[in-house]
Amino acid sequence: MLTNFIVVLIIAAIVAGAAAKMIIDRIKGAPCAGCPYSGLDNQSCQCTEHSARTI
Repeated sequence: MLTNFIVVLIIAAIVAGAAAKMIIDRIKGAPCAGCPYSGLDNQSCQCTEHSARTI
């Protein structure tokens, strides 16, 4: 029982961390959260404007 609770907490922490990272990237103005170069400038990221606005 306690093991299941710990596993659920770990999974929830991973999901919450991923969501927080995406929200922070969106606030910073990154066109896509998955691109490692999106924070540098708009020319280095290869993301299209259409795919970045699907959220």
